[in-house]
Amino acid sequence: MKAINIYTYSRIQEDMATEYENILSQRSKKLNVKVQEFVAIKTLVDLLLDIDIETKHFENFFASFTIEQIGKEFDLIKLDKGKLVLNIELKSEDVGVDVIQNQLEKNRYYLKHLAPDVRLYTFVESTKELYKYTSKGVKIVELEDLKDTMELLQKSLGENIESLFQANNYLISPLNTPSKFMTGDYFLTNQQHDIKKKIVDLILLDDKEHILGITGKAGTGKTLLLYDIIKTVAEQGLKCCLIHSGILCNGHKTLNTQWENVNIFSAKELNGDGAERLKKYQYIFVDESQRIYISAFKKILEEVISESKTVIFAYDYVQSLSKAEVNRNIPAKLKEVDGFIEYMLSDKIRTSKEIASFTRTMMNLNNRARGYMDYSDIDVLFANNTEEAMQLIDLYNEKGYTFISYIQSMYYSNSIDLYPNTYDTHHVIGQEYDKVMIMMDENFRYDRERRIQGKEHPNPDLLFYKLLYQAISRAREKLCVLVVENYKLFSAILNIKFDMLSRYQYKENRTNVTLSVKKLNRFTKQIKDKLPGLEKNDAITISETVDMINDELMGAELKKKVVRNGLKLLNLMQEKLECEEIYELISNYCEYVEAISIP
Repeated sequence: MKAINIYTYSRIQEDMATEYENILSQRSKKLNVKVQEFVAIKTLVDLLLDIDIETKHFENFFASFTIEQIGKEFDLIKLDKGKLVLNIELKSEDVGVDVIQNQLEKNRYYLKHLAPDVRLYTFVESTKELYKYTSKGVKIVELEDLKDTMELLQKSLGENIESLFQANNYLISPLNTPSKFMTGDYFLTNQQHDIKKKIVDLILLDDKEHILGITGKAGTGKTLLLYDIIKTVAEQGLKCCLIHSGILCNGHKTLNTQWENVNIFSAKELNGDGAERLKKYQYIFVDESQRIYISAFKKILEEVISESKTVIFAYDYVQSLSKAEVNRNIPAKLKEVDGFIEYMLSDKIRTSKEIASFTRTMMNLNNRARGYMDYSDIDVLFANNTEEAMQLIDLYNEKGYTFISYIQSMYYSNSIDLYPNTYDTHHVIGQEYDKVMIMMDENFRYDRERRIQGKEHPNPDLLFYKLLYQAISRAREKLCVLVVENYKLFSAILNIKFDMLSRYQYKENRTNVTLSVKKLNRFTKQIKDKLPGLEKNDAITISETVDMINDELMGAELKKKVVRNGLKLLNLMQEKLECEEIYELISNYCEYVEAISIP
């Protein structure tokens, strides 16, 4: 999106605010401007003009910018990257100092990576008061303070602010960045915060038995939410244990040495008489619960129910890695437990929407993205043999990619044994990486239904396609898919990118069509208003043809052949119509469609 001049923007009437802002900012998604926000900008600009600020200082403000991955919005941002960032939040009514303080504190967290000097203000339109964030809290300041800050921004960014917000600047993992987690250098999303409040209020209210679940797809923030709840409970001086259903990583070990009132251990330690250790803890937390064995699951429930304790399971059934885990279906068994309450995270925050879209399509070729997606952060490579593959793995390692391999078998050999296994699908559970590289070879294919399938893993209980999803879902920003000695598979995956490139090539035309929607709809309505006077079959055919043409014009990809065939059909029907009025309407409609279609 582009930055706008808020002086120019504020000179119009409020009924044109939405159209004008979208034209000025050229944002990819339409913004519906709230009247109260436009009024607040207009009032603020007028007040600044009263104290003789030059209009040039109203240039290059990004209005209503949102960090897509987490849905975090900023009302106004202006920045000189590496030097100074200015953020102004707008309120129509007084919301209280605490609300203002909390919002600006969060804003600072998300903006601090852009420059060493971050200045944050909140303008309240109804009271004309200006609040400024300081290390000692917010305080009311004169407008001259804001004027001085605006005048410091001599060189400011004018477009493409989206590129400055990479996931690793504001998303943390308790396991990959334990120090940031322990110092509280993070914020939960609104959805995470709401679920946390409900859970903490419930489990700290009394000593009754509580059996709860947190679920959500990969990248929705289950682990961070679970760990944050543990931190809050432990800070009350209450004894907690965290059971990880998998291999403990270095992050677990680091947290174990620093975390008071919390003990982390693997689910396998519950084998035999290991369940005795559960008696020390009033609060039990289980991460990656979809992988836990039935015996351990039953031991936990028995302890919780018999001793009126609290247990919270975090899980995603889709991330089951083996046939046994799929068949155990722990999430389904949880739902059969009396009193069980499940909370669902739906907002994907870790993985970029482009990687998530590409992954959906790669796992099932029928799941094509409806709109345009920029797949430039996803590389698809081909190697003719293992030697070429290793050269590419080394190259991408130098670029900062983490190569995630498939867990190997101790007993049977397979082509997956030829690749580095520093990070395999079982050791990276619950972790995340900025750049991920994965390998696919003859172990993978697409079935008749165009779904990705795998050959039998050397360990027959494991499922290759589940391991693949586990590896891909660790990526936050960039993904590289390396296909080795399987040209048919490479062609199918590469076509996902090619299909999107084709849409990009039509993007300018689609934009023109989208801008012409109102006119197209007028033509369509005029035709359909006259159809009742025609013979039934002719009326239905004309109506269906017009709808079909409109659908193609407004669709994600303009299919020229379909549109042209539709126009030919309309022209044929037009020739036998006696009604001059509808004859003329169809002529006008066809001419307009041809004008906005690709020649």
